[in-house]
Amino acid sequence: DSAHNIILDTIISHGIVGLLAAVFLLFALVRALSRSRAAGRWANGIGLGLLAAYIVQGQFIFDTLAGVIPLCAFIGYCLRLEHEAMRSRAAPSLVDRAGRSALPIRLVALASILVAFAWYTRGWQALSAVSQGHRLVNQGGSVATAVTYFENGLRQAPFGHTSLAAVVRRNALFMIQAAKESGTPIDPAILSVASLAHTLAREREIPTSRQYIDEAKIYIVLPARPPELSQKAEALLEAAIALSPLRPDGYYALAQLYVEEERLDAADDTLSTLFYQLEEKHFEIRRDVAWKRALIARVQGDVEKMTAQLVIAEDYGILPSLSEYDPFVALAIQKEEWPAAKMILEFMQKIDGADKRVLANLAQTYRK
Repeated sequence: DSAHNIILDTIISHGIVGLLAAVFLLFALVRALSRSRAAGRWANGIGLGLLAAYIVQGQFIFDTLAGVIPLCAFIGYCLRLEHEAMRSRAAPSLVDRAGRSALPIRLVALASILVAFAWYTRGWQALSAVSQGHRLVNQGGSVATAVTYFENGLRQAPFGHTSLAAVVRRNALFMIQAAKESGTPIDPAILSVASLAHTLAREREIPTSRQYIDEAKIYIVLPARPPELSQKAEALLEAAIALSPLRPDGYYALAQLYVEEERLDAADDTLSTLFYQLEEKHFEIRRDVAWKRALIARVQGDVEKMTAQLVIAEDYGILPSLSEYDPFVALAIQKEEWPAAKMILEFMQKIDGADKRVLANLAQTYRK
């Protein structure tokens, strides 16, 4: 849920003002370093190297504990030089200049510290509330209490804590699926907090395909889904595919929606679009897509299409269990498509643990 670039991540989380504040801080430290005479050129060069290492690494990954070590070392080095400058009075330090500055500047600095403290305090409270709700869901606790924790956490979360909405969305999806499997009524409060998470995410985040997919899945798993929610889920998944054309999750969820609505041709077309957009190096995804298309063709009763997709899946090295092949063989035998049945049984023969039943069916197919 973070951009793999510290500049983009800062803009998304804190806006242009936050980015400018970070740039100003680094500029002030570099300027203080360049004016310091307490260390030689080599030491200053090492300090700038640490800063450069952090910036270059940050172009490819978000902030991590290991990633900020160079930055912390650089800041610590600059602060040590400032401390020595204060003691020697050889050059006016940043602290001295701030002490002699006008009152408005000191007030702005104090206000910035208070705002930062309040931001982190609210963020910690929001994170604590969402964590308690997540713990209750994992332990099978009260759904109403978990939803209350989630709602409190979302309302307390400041602008930058956008990942909490994603956590709440996935917990809401888990609770709906659990209620659906157990046959218990779905608590309307779950849908309410999920809707709140979606609303806050739209207000505070740049839209992502994951956000759209998570929201659509909540509508898809509802046991008695009204037509308007089906249309909304379809629109969300189409938006997710438009944002990330090579991400399979959106295609899989949209195909699942079409299958549940018995729109099998639309489901097959969706998976076909994904298959032909992927390059050969994505063989694992292409293999899974071919297998899913074979399943759809079996439901349609189209043995020719089913066999063609099984051949593609086999070419990419799929290794299902024997029982997963049984429905395909049964359809081919039922339709008296003996070459197709023979081919599928030969696939089954390659699987470890192929028993005498497979060989007997294969021999019978050869006779046919």
